[in-house]
Amino acid sequence: MLRAREWRTAWPRRHLILHLEDLPAGALVARVLPDAPVTVVNLEWHGSEVVTLTYRVADGAVAEKLLFREDEPRLTLVEEGRPWSFDGDGDAFRLASEAKRISLVCLFDAYVAVSTPPDASPGAQHALKRPTQSQGSPDDEP
Repeated sequence: MLRAREWRTAWPRRHLILHLEDLPAGALVARVLPDAPVTVVNLEWHGSEVVTLTYRVADGAVAEKLLFREDEPRLTLVEEGRPWSFDGDGDAFRLASEAKRISLVCLFDAYVAVSTPPDASPGAQHALKRPTQSQGSPDDEP
């Protein structure tokens, strides 16, 4: 199990600090190189503050790099998979997106917010067709 300390920055989300001794072989680690994540092949310790990281990049090349305790805050584990996959409940997503659309519709078109869907109950259709007090009704006397 990986241990991680939480720390807060000016951003509202939390970041996890990865310890050097928690880097398992085969893990995908970001920010060792500036442009791509690397796969850990081996760790060789030099005292308690420095480790030689043997890693493999995406094209298969193997290299080494010295990592110090000062490098711990920038290292993060990367989960493999598609970066923009959606494997959640589709019905819950549709419900949430429709609720958000309804909450924002008054910003764009006030009449759309009170339009009646075709499958609404007859009572709801009648209630929405009633004139407001400012409009008056046809049987009002002038």
